[in-house]
Amino acid sequence: MLTDTKKIVISTLGPAGTCSEYTAQYYLDIKGVKGDIELYSTFEEAIEKLKKSESDIAIVPSAYQNFAKLLFDNRDSIKITYTFIYNTPKMVIASKILDPPVIRKIATHPAPSSMIKLFNAEAEVIFAESNSKAALMAAGGEVDACMTNFICVQEYGLNVLKDFGSVSMSWNVFERI
Repeated sequence: MLTDTKKIVISTLGPAGTCSEYTAQYYLDIKGVKGDIELYSTFEEAIEKLKKSESDIAIVPSAYQNFAKLLFDNRDSIKITYTFIYNTPKMVIASKILDPPVIRKIATHPAPSSMIKLFNAEAEVIFAESNSKAALMAAGGEVDACMTNFICVQEYGLNVLKDFGSVSMSWNVFERI
Protein backbone atom coordinates (compact mmCIF):
# COMPACT_ATOMS: atom_id res chain seq x y z
CA MET A 1 0.00 0.00 0.00
CA LEU A 2 1.34 3.42 -0.94
CA THR A 3 1.63 6.06 1.75
CA ASP A 4 2.42 9.75 1.68
CA THR A 5 5.67 9.15 3.61
CA LYS A 6 7.22 6.90 0.98
CA LYS A 7 8.69 8.15 -2.27
CA ILE A 8 7.61 5.80 -5.03
CA VAL A 9 8.97 5.04 -8.48
CA ILE A 10 6.50 4.73 -11.35
CA SER A 11 7.49 3.05 -14.60
CA THR A 12 5.61 3.86 -17.79
CA LEU A 13 6.02 4.71 -21.47
CA GLY A 14 8.36 7.47 -22.61
CA PRO A 15 10.12 9.51 -23.77
CA ALA A 16 9.07 12.76 -22.15
CA GLY A 17 5.71 14.12 -23.24
CA THR A 18 3.70 10.91 -23.50
CA CYS A 19 0.14 10.68 -22.24
CA SER A 20 1.50 8.02 -19.88
CA GLU A 21 3.97 10.41 -18.27
CA TYR A 22 1.22 13.03 -17.99
CA THR A 23 -1.04 10.48 -16.31
CA ALA A 24 1.69 9.20 -13.97
CA GLN A 25 2.14 12.76 -12.66
CA TYR A 26 -1.63 13.02 -12.18
CA TYR A 27 -1.57 9.74 -10.23
CA LEU A 28 1.10 11.09 -7.87
CA ASP A 29 -0.98 14.23 -7.39
CA ILE A 30 -4.30 12.46 -6.66
CA LYS A 31 -2.65 9.98 -4.31
CA GLY A 32 -0.74 12.74 -2.54
CA VAL A 33 2.54 10.87 -2.73
CA LYS A 34 6.01 11.89 -3.81
CA GLY A 35 7.67 9.97 -6.52
CA ASP A 36 9.81 9.69 -9.59
CA ILE A 37 8.53 8.75 -13.02
CA GLU A 38 10.85 6.52 -15.02
CA LEU A 39 10.15 6.40 -18.76
CA TYR A 40 10.82 3.40 -20.97
CA SER A 41 10.66 2.61 -24.68
CA THR A 42 7.81 0.11 -24.26
CA PHE A 43 5.20 -0.81 -21.70
CA GLU A 44 6.76 -4.27 -21.61
CA GLU A 45 10.04 -2.74 -20.48
CA ALA A 46 8.20 -0.72 -17.82
CA ILE A 47 6.58 -3.95 -16.55
CA GLU A 48 9.96 -5.73 -16.50
CA LYS A 49 11.36 -2.94 -14.30
CA LEU A 50 8.40 -3.44 -11.95
CA LYS A 51 8.94 -7.20 -11.85
CA LYS A 52 12.65 -6.66 -11.04
CA SER A 53 11.72 -4.30 -8.17
CA GLU A 54 13.26 -1.34 -9.99
CA SER A 55 9.93 0.47 -9.70
CA ASP A 56 7.05 0.29 -7.24
CA ILE A 57 4.23 0.50 -9.76
CA ALA A 58 3.70 0.59 -13.53
CA ILE A 59 0.94 2.55 -15.22
CA VAL A 60 -0.51 1.29 -18.52
CA PRO A 61 -3.59 2.53 -20.41
CA SER A 62 -6.35 0.08 -21.25
CA ALA A 63 -6.12 1.27 -24.87
CA TYR A 64 -2.63 -0.18 -25.24
CA GLN A 65 -2.96 -2.59 -28.18
CA ASN A 66 -1.08 -5.41 -26.38
CA PHE A 67 -2.74 -4.87 -23.01
CA ALA A 68 -4.31 -8.34 -22.75
CA LYS A 69 -1.02 -10.05 -23.63
CA LEU A 70 0.84 -7.90 -21.11
CA LEU A 71 -1.69 -8.78 -18.41
CA PHE A 72 -1.97 -12.51 -19.06
CA ASP A 73 1.72 -13.16 -19.78
CA ASN A 74 2.67 -11.63 -16.42
CA ARG A 75 -0.24 -12.86 -14.30
CA ASP A 76 2.02 -14.77 -11.89
CA SER A 77 4.17 -11.78 -10.99
CA ILE A 78 2.03 -8.63 -11.25
CA LYS A 79 -1.57 -7.62 -10.73
CA ILE A 80 -3.79 -4.62 -11.30
CA THR A 81 -4.32 -2.90 -7.95
CA TYR A 82 -6.06 0.28 -9.04
CA THR A 83 -7.79 1.68 -12.11
CA PHE A 84 -8.88 5.22 -12.81
CA ILE A 85 -10.20 7.42 -15.59
CA TYR A 86 -8.14 10.35 -16.77
CA ASN A 87 -8.45 12.17 -20.07
CA THR A 88 -5.46 12.39 -22.34
CA PRO A 89 -4.10 15.79 -23.28
CA LYS A 90 -5.61 17.01 -26.55
CA MET A 91 -4.83 14.54 -29.32
CA VAL A 92 -3.79 16.25 -32.55
CA ILE A 93 -2.36 15.86 -36.01
CA ALA A 94 0.70 18.10 -36.12
CA SER A 95 3.46 19.01 -38.51
CA LYS A 96 6.73 20.90 -38.55
CA ILE A 97 5.29 23.01 -41.37
CA LEU A 98 2.17 25.05 -40.63
CA ASP A 99 0.47 24.30 -43.95
CA PRO A 100 2.24 21.36 -45.61
CA PRO A 101 1.46 21.13 -49.34
CA VAL A 102 1.17 17.32 -49.23
CA ILE A 103 0.95 14.88 -46.35
CA ARG A 104 2.10 11.44 -47.46
CA LYS A 105 3.39 9.93 -44.19
CA ILE A 106 1.96 10.34 -40.68
CA ALA A 107 3.71 8.85 -37.66
CA THR A 108 1.68 7.64 -34.68
CA HIS A 109 1.63 5.27 -31.77
CA PRO A 110 -0.64 2.35 -32.79
CA ALA A 111 -3.31 3.10 -30.15
CA PRO A 112 -4.74 6.34 -31.66
CA SER A 113 -3.92 5.44 -35.27
CA SER A 114 -7.55 5.01 -36.35
CA MET A 115 -8.08 8.76 -35.94
CA ILE A 116 -5.61 9.46 -38.75
CA LYS A 117 -8.12 8.23 -41.35
CA LEU A 118 -10.50 10.96 -40.17
CA PHE A 119 -7.85 13.49 -41.20
CA ASN A 120 -6.26 11.91 -44.27
CA ALA A 121 -7.42 8.51 -45.48
CA GLU A 122 -4.68 8.43 -48.15
CA ALA A 123 -1.65 8.95 -45.91
CA GLU A 124 0.73 6.13 -45.11
CA VAL A 125 0.68 5.40 -41.39
CA ILE A 126 4.12 4.91 -39.81
CA PHE A 127 4.06 3.35 -36.36
CA ALA A 128 6.21 4.78 -33.57
CA GLU A 129 6.75 3.46 -30.04
CA SER A 130 4.97 6.45 -28.48
CA ASN A 131 3.25 9.70 -29.36
CA SER A 132 6.44 11.49 -28.27
CA LYS A 133 8.52 9.49 -30.74
CA ALA A 134 5.96 10.23 -33.47
CA ALA A 135 6.35 13.95 -32.69
CA LEU A 136 10.14 13.64 -32.84
CA MET A 137 9.83 12.00 -36.25
CA ALA A 138 7.72 14.93 -37.51
CA ALA A 139 10.03 17.51 -35.95
CA GLY A 140 13.01 15.82 -37.58
CA GLY A 141 11.37 15.71 -41.01
CA GLU A 142 11.21 11.89 -41.19
CA VAL A 143 7.44 12.13 -41.79
CA ASP A 144 5.14 14.88 -43.00
CA ALA A 145 2.98 14.90 -39.86
CA CYS A 146 2.22 12.99 -36.69
CA MET A 147 -0.63 11.96 -34.44
CA THR A 148 0.47 13.10 -31.00
CA ASN A 149 -0.66 15.06 -27.99
CA PHE A 150 -0.59 18.78 -27.32
CA ILE A 151 2.27 18.42 -24.81
CA CYS A 152 4.50 17.16 -27.63
CA VAL A 153 3.35 19.93 -29.96
CA GLN A 154 4.64 22.45 -27.45
CA GLU A 155 7.77 20.45 -26.60
CA TYR A 156 8.90 19.98 -30.21
CA GLY A 157 7.65 23.22 -31.78
CA LEU A 158 5.05 21.63 -34.04
CA ASN A 159 1.96 23.15 -35.62
CA VAL A 160 -1.51 21.72 -35.04
CA LEU A 161 -3.28 20.73 -38.26
CA LYS A 162 -6.27 18.96 -36.65
CA ASP A 163 -7.39 18.96 -33.01
CA PHE A 164 -9.37 15.88 -31.93
CA GLY A 165 -9.63 17.01 -28.32
CA SER A 166 -8.99 14.94 -25.21
CA VAL A 167 -9.84 11.26 -25.07
CA SER A 168 -11.39 9.68 -21.98
CA MET A 169 -9.05 6.87 -20.97
CA SER A 170 -8.91 4.21 -18.30
CA TRP A 171 -5.51 3.63 -16.72
CA ASN A 172 -4.26 0.59 -14.82
CA VAL A 173 -1.84 0.57 -11.92
CA PHE A 174 0.18 -2.64 -11.67
CA GLU A 175 2.07 -3.82 -8.60
CA ARG A 176 4.10 -6.94 -7.90
CA ILE A 177 2.33 -9.91 -6.39
